[in-house]
Amino acid sequence: MNSFLEIGPLLRSMRHHKGAFSLLVLEVALGFVMLTHTLVSARYYYRLHVYDTGMREDQLVIARRRFLHPRDVVAARAAQRADLAALARAGVTAAGVDGPPLPNNPLLPWRLERPGSPQQHPTWPVRATPDIVAALGLEVIVGTGLDGVSATPPADGATPVLLTSTAAERLFGTYTGAVGQLVQGSDLGRGRVAGIVRDFAFLGNWVPDPSSIVLVPAEPATEHELIYVLHARSAGARPALVDAAARALGGTADADAAVVVEGVHRETTRFAQLSGGAVIILIWTGFLVVAVALAGSLALASFSVAERTRQIGVRRALGARRSEIVSYFLLENLILTAFGLALGLGLAIGLNNVLRRIMVDLRLTSFEVLISMLVFHLTGMLSALVPARRAALIPPWAATRTL
Repeated sequence: MNSFLEIGPLLRSMRHHKGAFSLLVLEVALGFVMLTHTLVSARYYYRLHVYDTGMREDQLVIARRRFLHPRDVVAARAAQRADLAALARAGVTAAGVDGPPLPNNPLLPWRLERPGSPQQHPTWPVRATPDIVAALGLEVIVGTGLDGVSATPPADGATPVLLTSTAAERLFGTYTGAVGQLVQGSDLGRGRVAGIVRDFAFLGNWVPDPSSIVLVPAEPATEHELIYVLHARSAGARPALVDAAARALGGTADADAAVVVEGVHRETTRFAQLSGGAVIILIWTGFLVVAVALAGSLALASFSVAERTRQIGVRRALGARRSEIVSYFLLENLILTAFGLALGLGLAIGLNNVLRRIMVDLRLTSFEVLISMLVFHLTGMLSALVPARRAALIPPWAATRTL
C-alpha cells in the first residue's frame, strides 16, 4: 500500500478535525434519511397514480343528479328508483352507488370480523343497488351477485354482502369456502356472504388494501345528490351510452335538479391530480436534498483543504505525487461518507418502522437504499474532487508558510 494512503494517518487526521468531519457525517446521515423517504413517498404516490383498479375504466360512465335544494332522503330514494327504472327502459345497465368508482372523494373503511374472532380486518365499503356487479363489469367467481339474492329478508336478519377475493381470504383464509359465512361489521351489523367477486379497487392504494372490499345492498341516496355508475359494452360504445343515459335521466320531470353524465377519466379526478402533483413535488424535493448535500460536502471539503495547507506541503516535499494527494482526499471523503451512510441507514430503518404504523405501504426497500447510497457516494466524490485537485496544486514550499 502507498504510504501516503495508509488508513492510520487518515484516521488521526479525522480525530484532529473531528468537529468538521462530524458535521459531514451527520449531514450525510440526515440527507440519506430524507432522500430514501422521499423516494419511498414518490414510489407510493406514483403507484396511486397508475394503480390498476381491475375495472374497465374506459367503459364506465358516471351520472349524477344534483339537487339544487336539499331534499328529504325518502324523496331522494324515490327519485333514485325512478331514475333506475328510466335507465332500465333505455336499455342501460346502471346501479346507484355512494361514490364514484375512482378515488375522487374520501371514504372511511369499515372493520369486518368473523363472529367469535377477535381479529378485525379493515375493509372498504361500497353501498350500492343490486345491479352493481353488472354496472361495474365485475366477475362473480363464487356464489351469486346481489341481484341474485332473494328479496325476502332472511330469518336471521343478516344482510347479504359480496366480498372481493382478497377480503374473503383475509377473513376466512380462503375465498372458496366463504359463501354462506357470517360476518360482523362496525357499520354493517350482521351480514352473510352471498358471493365472491374478482378483486377490483374502488379506491386508490390506501390503507387498508385497496382490493379488500365489501359490497352491501342499499339505496345510497343523499339529500344533495344521487350517483349512478353505468357500464358500456365497449370503449367505443361509451359516447352512445352517455347520450342515452342523459336522455333517460333528463326525461324525468325534476326542475329542482341538474343532471351530469360523463365518462370516467382517471386523470381528471382530484385524487389523480393530487397524486401526480405529489410525485412532481417529491422529485424536486429529492433534487434539493442532493443539491444541499453536495453544497455542504463541497464547503466542508474546501475548509478541510484550507486547514491542512502546511500538511499537504509537507507531503509534497516528502515526494507525494499530485495524484496521491487527490486520492488521499477522495479516500477520506469515502470513509466519512460510509460512516454517514451507516448512521443514516439505522435512522432510516427506525423512522420507516414508525411511519409504517401509520401507512403500511411506505415500505423502505433495498431499491431506495441502494439508489440513495449511490447518489451520496457520487456527490461525495464530486464534492471532494474539486478541493482535492486544488490541494494537489499546493507546492512543497507552502509547508514553510507557518514556520
